[in-house]
Amino acid sequence: MPTASGDLWVRRFHPKPRATRRLVCFPHAGGGASFWYPLSNTMDPDVDVLVVQYPGREDRLLEEPLDDLSAVADGAFEALRPGLDGRTAFLGHSMGAIVAFEVARRAEAAEAAAGPGLLIASACEAPSLVRREWRVAEQDDPALLAALSRLGGTTLTADTDQELLSTVMPAIRADLGAVERYRSTRSAVLSAPVVALLGEQDPHVDRDQVRDWAHHTTTRFALRSLPGDHFYPTADIDRFAAVVAGCLAESAR
Repeated sequence: MPTASGDLWVRRFHPKPRATRRLVCFPHAGGGASFWYPLSNTMDPDVDVLVVQYPGREDRLLEEPLDDLSAVADGAFEALRPGLDGRTAFLGHSMGAIVAFEVARRAEAAEAAAGPGLLIASACEAPSLVRREWRVAEQDDPALLAALSRLGGTTLTADTDQELLSTVMPAIRADLGAVERYRSTRSAVLSAPVVALLGEQDPHVDRDQVRDWAHHTTTRFALRSLPGDHFYPTADIDRFAAVVAGCLAESAR
């Protein structure tokens, strides 16, 4: 499987040569691969954790960010394709769940690639219900930062150093615009099982919206909630890692 030295799209923070399973993680809007570093560090040696890095952030900062989720999914799929097999599961948080879903669809449709054995969709409404009203084209940077801050997705504010803001805002704006333009229907389904995870105090996504993921798989679906808001995984990484590990174990039965 590609790593940081061999592919721009994939990071492996903690090599685990004895792993028997693989987990590919997809970051949220405005986020980078480092969001998943704590999970990678916490997961058992049995699980090889890979993280997708989108263009325009962190060590890909000099690249133009993509403002279309189909283009993001295309790039991620091509990078992941050589190592996809039945031992691979996908985990996406917020926007990352939609990207993971679209990469999984591409994998299942490709003759030379195997789809994931499981999709874990965290803090995200079902693909057919994604209707963000960011109005990105109409909002200035402070307004977009305020919207993201309300979700707990950034510590940046309008008072943050302007040079820093100028480096991170293009990716944030591109991601939010991509989500805003994304459209899907209930006819878009996976043959892989789906587990949807939700923060119990999430102000942005409700239980009914998450439950609708059941319509996007032709097989098993489960919904689990954990204490916390939209970014509940960061509140207790050990608990989150245990839940993810449990999902992987259950899907392997």
